[in-house]
Amino acid sequence: MSWIDSRELVRKIHLWIGLIGGVFIFIICLTGTILVFEDEIIETLNPQIYKIEKTEIQLPFSDLKNRVESATNKSVIGFAFEKSTVAPFEFFVKKKGEKGRPETVFVNPYSGDILGNNKQLKGKEFFMFNFKLHRWFLMETEIGRPIVGFFTIAFVFAMISGLIIWFPRKIKYWRQGLKVKWRASWKRVNHDFHTAFGLYSAIFLIILALTGLNWSFEWYRNGLSEILGAQVFDRTQREINIENIGKSSLSLDEMVEKSAADLKEYNTLRYKMPADMQEVVEVNAYHGGFAALSIPDQFVYNPVTGKMLQKKLFSDLSLGEK
Repeated sequence: MSWIDSRELVRKIHLWIGLIGGVFIFIICLTGTILVFEDEIIETLNPQIYKIEKTEIQLPFSDLKNRVESATNKSVIGFAFEKSTVAPFEFFVKKKGEKGRPETVFVNPYSGDILGNNKQLKGKEFFMFNFKLHRWFLMETEIGRPIVGFFTIAFVFAMISGLIIWFPRKIKYWRQGLKVKWRASWKRVNHDFHTAFGLYSAIFLIILALTGLNWSFEWYRNGLSEILGAQVFDRTQREINIENIGKSSLSLDEMVEKSAADLKEYNTLRYKMPADMQEVVEVNAYHGGFAALSIPDQFVYNPVTGKMLQKKLFSDLSLGEK
């Protein structure tokens, strides 16, 4: 088969993928784009929760914890706070034996007022709808997940076939595929726009699609884990315990003060509460600022001495783990 015949075959494959799967691929891309801006939109729609006024005195963490547990009749299993002085503290609560994700309670650290919870946020239902549409097409998980995965694979083939089509029959004309002839007819402008911007965005779209497949297929996730030499979505629980050496442990407030001083270069600290203060305290620390990594550095503290036992920095990970 000649190059011209092969290119024509690829062009037909590209066309039919677009015709059959275009609507579904568009839905996946649109809902994914909306979800990217969830935090910013939710905060804008709920200023009464996310914007607080600073006063001179901040209440102790132990006091805030007790207030949350008393108001919700649930146990605090973790909390998070920003170094910002105008952001609420977040407490994660759950009843003993309760399944699913914990409820997030927002608290004013100066007054101790409970501002609301994550289920009451304006816009939350809209974004949950988008999430289910993005991941499962609003179907049952077992049905919708592989369907989304199938169209994601189709999207990858559309990208690869588009790159093949982009190469001109004569290599000397390759520059024409990099620009749009804006003064031409609307058909030519449409063609050039699709060709040029398709090329510019192809590498990013392929990365998005190939990483997105991890949520659809276990075999794909396991295979990628083997290639990377690191488990994708590693949810194994860290088991680090210290012996009860008969000394009084630090109070919650002392533990937070000690760890926050150690981790002062971070913007947000997220604590996992132990069942009692004779177990290790785990802290996920996040940097702030534009384009900051959403992946935290992880630290483990001895609650008796306040000494850091372990740390796992993103910068120290292997290439596969990163």
